[in-house]
Amino acid sequence: MNKKLYGDKDIRVIALCMTKFYDKEQERFAHAFIEESKKNNVKVFVFASMSELSVNEKIPVAEEKIFSLFCPEEFDAVVIMTETFKNKKIARELADRVLASNVPVISFMSKLERCINITFSFGDSFEKIVRHVVEEHHVTNFHFLAGFENNPFSQVRIDSFKKVLAEYHIPFDDQNIGYGDFWEAPTRKVIQNWIRRDKTLPEAIVCANDAMAIAAIRELKKFNIKVPDDIIVTGFDGIDLERYIVPRLTTAEYDLQEVIQLIFHEFDQIIQKNPDYSPGRTIEHIMDFEMRVGGSCGCVYQTGSDANEKIIDMVEQQTLEQGFDHEMYEMTLSLNNLADIHTIIEKLPDYLKTTDFKNIWICFNDDILTDQMDFSYRMIPSHRLRDVSGYSDYLLCALHKSHGEYQEGLKFSRRSLLPNFQKVIHDSDCIYFIPLNFHSTTLGYIAVERDFEAISIQNLQSFIRSINQVLENARNHSEKENLYTRDSLTTLYNRRGFYKYVNLCLDYAVDKDVPLTIISVDMDGLKQINDQYGHMEGDFVIRMFSGFMLAVAAPEDVLSRFGGDEFIFAFASEDTAEKSKKIMNSIKRKMDDFNYSNEKDYKIGASFGIFTSKVTNETTLDYFIKNADEKMYHEKANHKKGTLL
Repeated sequence: MNKKLYGDKDIRVIALCMTKFYDKEQERFAHAFIEESKKNNVKVFVFASMSELSVNEKIPVAEEKIFSLFCPEEFDAVVIMTETFKNKKIARELADRVLASNVPVISFMSKLERCINITFSFGDSFEKIVRHVVEEHHVTNFHFLAGFENNPFSQVRIDSFKKVLAEYHIPFDDQNIGYGDFWEAPTRKVIQNWIRRDKTLPEAIVCANDAMAIAAIRELKKFNIKVPDDIIVTGFDGIDLERYIVPRLTTAEYDLQEVIQLIFHEFDQIIQKNPDYSPGRTIEHIMDFEMRVGGSCGCVYQTGSDANEKIIDMVEQQTLEQGFDHEMYEMTLSLNNLADIHTIIEKLPDYLKTTDFKNIWICFNDDILTDQMDFSYRMIPSHRLRDVSGYSDYLLCALHKSHGEYQEGLKFSRRSLLPNFQKVIHDSDCIYFIPLNFHSTTLGYIAVERDFEAISIQNLQSFIRSINQVLENARNHSEKENLYTRDSLTTLYNRRGFYKYVNLCLDYAVDKDVPLTIISVDMDGLKQINDQYGHMEGDFVIRMFSGFMLAVAAPEDVLSRFGGDEFIFAFASEDTAEKSKKIMNSIKRKMDDFNYSNEKDYKIGASFGIFTSKVTNETTLDYFIKNADEKMYHEKANHKKGTLL
């Protein structure tokens, strides 16, 4: 472990990567994993997306970049919940990036080559359920609810089902396979079709997962068909929702605690530097799902009271979450009309104080925001963005809430993940990192110290969705504002934008008692270029020259195209003479470089006028511009008399 970053060689840190972090199964695994990590004195950083990152989703371009945020070499191991990634290419690329840093990868639920794999023997476990129904209940007439057609997970369960029936010489017609796609809506349609088609019901419906089994029971109930009195229904995989169903399913599930302990056993081998566990070696542990007999096959008598307490707990939790959702609605409604991030950040503590977040960081890429924490003009419109689907080398923590105290504007390196990182790593057991984005643009991320008792995963999901919505609206407002204040050819401020935003320079000059500088710039020979080569070539020259000025402008400078070939540069600074000289020399050097390498018959040139003075009650902005213009016209006259740049 890198001592420079973590400051303590005894600290062990694991990165846990998953998609759709708010899913019940992901949350159940993460909770158990983090509780075990505390016992082993291991810190856990969870990197998670909101979506499943399926191949056909439009959002994942930005969301998937959360998995490239961290530097693998800063971790002792990386655990990937591979099955949660619907696009397995993303999981594979993540594993390869980690392995390239010589850090071991543990893959859970799906096999990845060159990794330590913990997978399951679904076929053997599924056979146990089918044998139970045949042997204990003497069923010979089956229907089968499969997942997606031609899906490998679904096919394994179909093959296991048919294998058992063949062992007992029970005939089966493939027309009695229905494809419920592993979820509720298609399952209901399959059940409806079977009831319309068949005069008599089968004795049992074997389902490839619990979600379809639960949907089948509910749909059968609509037709007054009772489970298990009239028909047996079985499931597979032991999802969280199954705990609330009456009757409870006969199903199979893995032993979560056994899996977690195996992961930490493997992690211990990594820490002990067992040569068999060196990064890049493929290790596979295949575990069994254990059959759990329930009421849906008739083996266990069950009444509604068995689930009452769990249902009451669930309803109480949902009531609390609805209250939180209402608070988030109020927050979104209040902040939706704001165009600048600074004001949004100022108002956020009013809403965060009602939440149970102990530690939360709202972080942005450093080129997303200006120093005034407003959207950078480089962000708008979106087609002018940099490579937006990733994280910058440095980030800005716009807001940090820590035990009721707030800090703003903390800059830090991406490698450290958070400001004051050494303190964070010592004080916190688990931090979640979740992306902030709109469309294909990566804005930053929210980091949250997870307290599983204090705040539910649904509340965390609601908060992040709300923040994303607020940022999306702010960006839209900012884009509309830019239509009025930006020059469409160069993205510089137009005359209207200049007069609106130069007040920031004026205010700074007055507050800090420093000079205000106006640089008036007029391109030389643009008319001749337009006349000889056409206005498209003239536009090209204007864009090139604007780029020269943008390259030397600081974020707090106000740069404007006043019209045609006229430009204004404004800034307030103590070292105004040195800065003015640096700006002039840099722009002239860029013009010289262009003219030297350009094969055109013309050269780019410009005249400059600089005026600097303290701001007083007697000086107006027009006074500054007038004096800068006079100096610029004097230089232009000299150019016409003598040497053109």
